[in-house]
Amino acid sequence: MSKIGCKHMVFQPASSNPQTPNAGIWLAGLVEANLTLTNASGELYADNIRWESEDQFASGSLATEIADLTLDKQATLFGHTYSAQDGLTKKADDSSPYGKLGYVRTLSRRGVGKVHQAVIFVRSKPVEQNDSVSTKGSSIEYQTNPVSFNIDAQDDGQWVKVKEFDTEEAAISYVDTECGL
Repeated sequence: MSKIGCKHMVFQPASSNPQTPNAGIWLAGLVEANLTLTNASGELYADNIRWESEDQFASGSLATEIADLTLDKQATLFGHTYSAQDGLTKKADDSSPYGKLGYVRTLSRRGVGKVHQAVIFVRSKPVEQNDSVSTKGSSIEYQTNPVSFNIDAQDDGQWVKVKEFDTEEAAISYVDTECGL
């Protein structure tokens, strides 16, 4: 399979009351998403050979680039304060909420064609990244917004759900439903 695209990133902050879930937010155009996993590993050697070995998911980090990140969405992601009148206010003790994170990736499979996968990270936490900007020169260079997400497992061990669809619209609809949009 060849991965040929990604789009439609949605984040739903966790609610303190499971009976009234928070609404999800569409973040903006997804430019890229790179998942790095950390596994807990162990090996047992006996009789001069590796007798047993185990690798299990410990955590992950999803580094993304987003085309635009409005002030109100920054407030939702990182626990800052936003109002239309005052703008965005960041405080040292602001804390990002845990939540669900989803997006759609498109694959090309030989003999099948395009397949659209809805990817849902069931427990993620946004991590605010450094900001950089450069001046306009003789050519235009677009600069995107980096946002990372720590990926953790739920109490039952589940950390990601991936479901395949024949159409992009069906995959987007699944992400929207799963993430409260």
